[in-house]
Amino acid sequence: MGSSGGGNRWGEGEPKREGEDMAFKCPEVVPLWEAKWPKRALQIKYEEGPREFRRGFQMDPMSDDERKLPHFEQAVEAGRGTTVEMLLRGDNRIPRFMGVDPGGDRRPGSALKILGLGMDGSRIPLAVKYGQWGPREFAEEAVRFYLQWMPWTVYVENDGLQKSYRELMAMLPGAPTMPLKGFLTSNKKTDPDIGIEGMDAEFIQGKWRIPSGEFYHHEVGCRCDWCRWRAEMMNYPNYPTSDGLMATWFAWHALRKGEGSQCGDPLSVDGMTTTGGVGEEELEEENDDFSLDSDLESWDI
Repeated sequence: MGSSGGGNRWGEGEPKREGEDMAFKCPEVVPLWEAKWPKRALQIKYEEGPREFRRGFQMDPMSDDERKLPHFEQAVEAGRGTTVEMLLRGDNRIPRFMGVDPGGDRRPGSALKILGLGMDGSRIPLAVKYGQWGPREFAEEAVRFYLQWMPWTVYVENDGLQKSYRELMAMLPGAPTMPLKGFLTSNKKTDPDIGIEGMDAEFIQGKWRIPSGEFYHHEVGCRCDWCRWRAEMMNYPNYPTSDGLMATWFAWHALRKGEGSQCGDPLSVDGMTTTGGVGEEELEEENDDFSLDSDLESWDI
């Protein structure tokens, strides 16, 4: 491995020592920095994402062909040294938009994301939060995040249990009237213009102001929410998780819908305003009914 701290590349003349378990695929790795990256820690990193491990610890860089957002680091570099506090210092009342990616049975992680819309049209990541939350805890975290940032619109993935998560947020005692909207991913995810890769065109255009000071000098292997978000964005689809990336994509769509509105005016999205009810659907896409009781009956809420 390289200076980032792990060990040598597979098969560089290190024979397997008798009695050692094979933590990695043969031939095994020999840690070069035992105090910082012992064998078990390296094994965990490998299991989390083999391709990311090879990039970060074995100097095997990813090509742009492997990434769906190859220009994300260009946007990160442009924002080097800036922080959320700095970006909001003279523009604290900019419109904010929230993306929510709830977990499910097959993918337990959840993520919350806030994007701001600068007066110059720039997209400004303001906050990200990850968690392994149960249904009620997730709803409480989402409401708390909403109250902290007061976004104009909240886009929530609208698929299966996610619809019930959305309703659960509205059921919490004392919950505010949130401008929730279900967002159906369907085939949008791979669309070159409005899909995940559509954000990359804006990275090239310099439309994103990323507060890179929130994570730029963190140590290799940092597990803070900002570093995880950066890793998901930079390495998609080769990173083991994508919760924060998906929440960012939802928030980006909410921002694009509200981009033409004037700051201070109620945001109208397909007939729904921020003064309307909770969780109204995208009428052109979502018209199926679901039973809240049947979806929630097994939950401890």
